[in-house]
Amino acid sequence: MNIRRVSGNPNGENGRTVRIGRRDNGVEDHVVSMQIVQDIYNEITGKTESLSRSYNYGFKISFENLDQLNFKMKQLLEQYNVVSSNCCVYVYHVNESKAEFSSFDRFKLYDKTIASPCEMVVVKYNFLIVLPQISKPQSYKVTIRLGSNVAALHRIQGASGGIDTLMRMVLSRPANISIEYIDYTVARNIHHTIEDWLKGISYKTSRGIIDKFQDISHLAPKITRVLSLLVFSAFIFVYLDNIIASDGSTQQDLYFALVATGICGFGISFLFYTLGQYIEKGIDSVSEGSFIDLNAGDDKLYKEHLKMNKKGYLKVVFGSVATVVLGIVSSLVASYLIS
Repeated sequence: MNIRRVSGNPNGENGRTVRIGRRDNGVEDHVVSMQIVQDIYNEITGKTESLSRSYNYGFKISFENLDQLNFKMKQLLEQYNVVSSNCCVYVYHVNESKAEFSSFDRFKLYDKTIASPCEMVVVKYNFLIVLPQISKPQSYKVTIRLGSNVAALHRIQGASGGIDTLMRMVLSRPANISIEYIDYTVARNIHHTIEDWLKGISYKTSRGIIDKFQDISHLAPKITRVLSLLVFSAFIFVYLDNIIASDGSTQQDLYFALVATGICGFGISFLFYTLGQYIEKGIDSVSEGSFIDLNAGDDKLYKEHLKMNKKGYLKVVFGSVATVVLGIVSSLVASYLIS
């Protein structure tokens, strides 16, 4: 038996059909809808397919945004014969507490006076849909995870005092859409609806300059240390060469020059490295990620987040300026000692 997928479909099912039959013995092909083929596959294997995608979009989600998502999902389902459906909402807070709601209407009663910020919101939909050429209801499970990078970073920094590059990469994709399905066309329509909603509320759909600098922020201390070596090397070359070339220099002058060179080298290296760490912390403290705004704790955290970003930018500017100034001062000190 030969099974071939064809683009034409006399029943108007968007070209999703296959032909089943043998041509070598003159037996006529039978045109079968892909809906039936996928249903047969599910009946035989008992398996469902899955579609999952994560996003690095930056967003600020409010209750109105989630209400709009629920409305879009209801509109989408109007084109299908839905036998049964339900929606569950889970809200996870920074203090590790969780609020569960068995329906979106119950979620509307969420206590907005809670002081603990929201770290993640998970919205789950379960549908039983009867497709036109299938008599048996098919199950579809949709899970939408929306995380707050701001709240997660706040919790991690409060617990460990800092955040490494690996953890920042894990938190760089705050949104995830996961769909378990039988018919791909239905899953694709659901995914497109949710993705379109997510793009509509996002203010950043690609990696910004800050994200790229944070990937290499750990190099800041190394870069400033290299600068200190360059300054120190210039100091040694000029200062010691001047001492050695001097006709009136004594052995005591040479010892003094070596000690002064060592002290200056250590001091310059330490100061430049400290400034590099200061710049690194300033870059890492800036965050332009996702945010959830559902309760009083979220509003307070968002204001703190804006202040932290401002301090981070000031640290970067101050550290960079201080590094340049330190290089100039080191040159002046070297000139003074030489003279």
